[in-house]
Amino acid sequence: MKKINRPWGYYQIVWQDPRTKVKIIVVKPKQSLSLQMHFKRSEKWTLLTGQARVRLGSWVQVLSRAGEEVGVQKRAMHRLTNASSKRNLVVLEVAQGKCLESDIRRFEDKYGRAKCIM
Repeated sequence: MKKINRPWGYYQIVWQDPRTKVKIIVVKPKQSLSLQMHFKRSEKWTLLTGQARVRLGSWVQVLSRAGEEVGVQKRAMHRLTNASSKRNLVVLEVAQGKCLESDIRRFEDKYGRAKCIM
């Protein structure tokens, strides 16, 4: 599995076909992915280890037990944050639809990658 580094941690693609992509996402302590949305895919996140703060629109949920899941529909604004200051967050992501990395519209990003204004 190829490791793709990001400012917040990294991900590895476990499996993919033309309509599905499965990733392991590892988020460093107190780091977060962009506030983003996708137009061509939905995602399901399953907590493997750590504590995740998930934002979907204005709704926030904390996942703290392995196996807890949350679904992210197409066009839903969302963000994944590691709520821990000591442990990595590890999440299994299953994306369905057109699973291109270019299908990300970022609204906020503490690493300077956002191109949209809310």
